[in-house]
Amino acid sequence: MEELSAAIKELLRIQGSDGNWNHDPYMHGMYNGMELIRSLVDGDNNPQYKMPPKVWIKDTIPKDFVPEVLDGAVLDNSL
Repeated sequence: MEELSAAIKELLRIQGSDGNWNHDPYMHGMYNGMELIRSLVDGDNNPQYKMPPKVWIKDTIPKDFVPEVLDGAVLDNSL
């Protein structure tokens, strides 16, 4: 059980990083769901849910934003 708990905590650390959990409502829900699982596995009756941010990161990205293409990559604009 300790190994499972450690694995869940590592996943929760990654999911809880800035730019991940607060990117959009889906990722926020993913974090809170993982926190619920962590609390159940650890026998903790007080999960520490994150409240939603005032602004989702996805809403700050300009609609016409195109990321830079890596060297050697091919950009397919047909999509």
